Amino acid sequence: SNDGTQREISVPAAGSSPWASFELVANSVGVQPIDVMAWKNSVQVGGVTISINVGGPQTGQGSARADIDMREPEEGEYTLEVVFESVLNKYRFQLRSDTGESWPPMFSEPLVGTKQTGYSTLIKRLDAQARNLNLLTEFAQGEWLKGMGALLYKSLIPAELKQILWEDRDRIRYLNILSANEPMPWELLHVSDPAGTAGGEFIADVATVTRWRYGPPAGRRFTKDKPYFVLPSGSPAKSLDEVAYVRQKLGAGETIDQLDDLLKLLSAGQFSLLHFASHNVADPKTTEGLYIPFGSSKFDITFMGAWSKNQFRGQSPLVFMNSCTSGGAMPLYTEMAGWADSFLGAGCGAFIGALWEIRDNSALVFAKRFYDEVAGGKDLGESMRAARNVLSSADPTHLAYTLYGNPLAHFV
Repeated sequence: SNDGTQREISVPAAGSSPWASFELVANSVGVQPIDVMAWKNSVQVGGVTISINVGGPQTGQGSARADIDMREPEEGEYTLEVVFESVLNKYRFQLRSDTGESWPPMFSEPLVGTKQTGYSTLIKRLDAQARNLNLLTEFAQGEWLKGMGALLYKSLIPAELKQILWEDRDRIRYLNILSANEPMPWELLHVSDPAGTAGGEFIADVATVTRWRYGPPAGRRFTKDKPYFVLPSGSPAKSLDEVAYVRQKLGAGETIDQLDDLLKLLSAGQFSLLHFASHNVADPKTTEGLYIPFGSSKFDITFMGAWSKNQFRGQSPLVFMNSCTSGGAMPLYTEMAGWADSFLGAGCGAFIGALWEIRDNSALVFAKRFYDEVAGGKDLGESMRAARNVLSSADPTHLAYTLYGNPLAHFV
């Protein structure tokens, strides 16, 4: 926008709101998508994407419609919008609070090198630490993890945002990260006093951190009536125990161990929960990029290319990929692509995955505690926090998991 990206409007009980006009500037010709979001303080209550053909024939006026979920923000619920400005080679951040305060956009310093190079280097180092290739003691592992979180915080978070996060640290109970397929592990941020007079804590240890992508708001209800478990042959040793435990906790569920059966299920879209207990290969050097091995076959993101945006919207299911690097992304043609973006873009209501490699036993412990909590009536955010807390703070796995969804959503 050439004149500011925000407008405040009054929504009457009946009739239409007044018009909100924007002056826009395009950097190139062609069809340009524009995300329009409606907010109530820190809560994104609605969103649509419209397109404008720059430098081409105009088709006249058009309209886009979306439901509005006018829920009130929870006390201490903040939203941090994260956008990578490729022209500037900087991150742009904007923070909103539950009380209606909206801070101006804040920018990181320019990245050294490309975003992809920096992200790949960071994930490789976290993968090595997950395997403890440096043979560190548990104490040293914890110190290394804090150091990495502090470096990420120091390098990418603008000074003014550091000050706000520190001053509001006791108020922030929920931190929703809104972005367009941004895989950077923000859960790892180690928030500390900008003045350097006091230590800090991981943001994911003191607040319920969740993510969402642009578009309609995340769903608030999930059902347990049609759960499926993906358990290919050759999955990690603990996977069989994991599936047995979760099935018992939910009281139902079918197991899928053949690729064709998974593809048929995804084509029909008739599932309320899809839990993967499997390996996930993340290799930017292969044409598949991300894939789940099924014997000699592979389930990769190519299969998701033809999905419609309403593929799973009828059930709005929860997808939990308890696999290494399942919440990350790989370069694909002109953009980053990943499991989370593909499933959510096709209408899933929430997605849980890992941003880097996870330890087998830790993955089992995390899944058990998560389903203990969510099946017992806790919301997704509470269940994620409880599952993190059951793991050692020195174990990188406890910060590896990310939730795309509404932290207040429940199973019904």
